[in-house]
Amino acid sequence: EEMKAGRLPGAAIAIYEKGEEKYCGCFGERDMEEGLPLERDTILRIYSMTKPVTAVAYKILEERGLIGQADLVSQFLPEFANCKVIKDGVLAPMEREIRIGDLLTMTSGLVYPDLDEAGKCMQDIFDEIAQKIGEGVGFTTREVVRKIASAPLAFQPGERWRYGLSTDVLGGIIE
Repeated sequence: EEMKAGRLPGAAIAIYEKGEEKYCGCFGERDMEEGLPLERDTILRIYSMTKPVTAVAYKILEERGLIGQADLVSQFLPEFANCKVIKDGVLAPMEREIRIGDLLTMTSGLVYPDLDEAGKCMQDIFDEIAQKIGEGVGFTTREVVRKIASAPLAFQPGERWRYGLSTDVLGGIIE
């Protein structure tokens, strides 16, 4: 129904039972603009697969009692204790610190580069990192996370959802 209504470009489904294919079907188009069909051998690019892997790694640590959703990010990464929130060009303190649960649910206020104030600050960080990498300078996860912590949050932690760098920071904690 979603594909017929034009809300889903395409889907590929395969069902296996005990190593034997029971069903395989492709529906819709792989390219909505060109109308190219989605076929069994179509190669698709899948983005953001580090996010579920990071979440599983978190769950393993949680099951071992080493970390919890209520834990403050600053317990593991002290530079997150004093993040600021930017709104209308004004920096304000966080009303509460970012929790691990905020990272898991993308409600931390940490954002990807974008056109709003927080996103532009993050773009500056991404540009600096890209320039240094171009010069042959490498960065550890910890170094990148420190830079992320220096950027203002787009909103108060827990206030709302926004796709961003939360899982990257969680990866730094796990590392």
